[in-house]
Amino acid sequence: MEGSHSSMAQNNANGKGTSYAYAPVSTSSRYAVFIERDYTQGIQVRFQEKFPAELDGKMDPATFQSIIQRLNEIYDDAESPNCATAWENCVGCCTCYLAFIFMESRYNKCLKKARSYIAEQNRQLTSRGITIIDPYERGMRLVEIRFR
Repeated sequence: MEGSHSSMAQNNANGKGTSYAYAPVSTSSRYAVFIERDYTQGIQVRFQEKFPAELDGKMDPATFQSIIQRLNEIYDDAESPNCATAWENCVGCCTCYLAFIFMESRYNKCLKKARSYIAEQNRQLTSRGITIIDPYERGMRLVEIRFR
């Protein structure tokens, strides 16, 4: 279609011609910075605390570092072995993990705590046009920070 914002693609591999539509990504002055995982201390979930140059003038470096440090603390707590996680694993194993239908794991509680903390930070940062995306939504691979 001439002048349309979406395009059509054709897949003729099966001879029937399956088609699908896709739309171009909007470039309406929205940008994103991706804070990647920090593997210097092992494979546990930690994010780099180095302030990205793209956020210069949009976010205070101290604010950025405190947010990332707090997220790292929450994820460290989630992955640290202790008596509670050992007990959860024993109960889960003995009940064929059906116990987790009725109880929430410590790891999931920490993920909720991180989600809540990110929501709280977003309430404070939204007025400046900054939004932090929960790393859980990105497979715990990165923290996405969107800004205008």
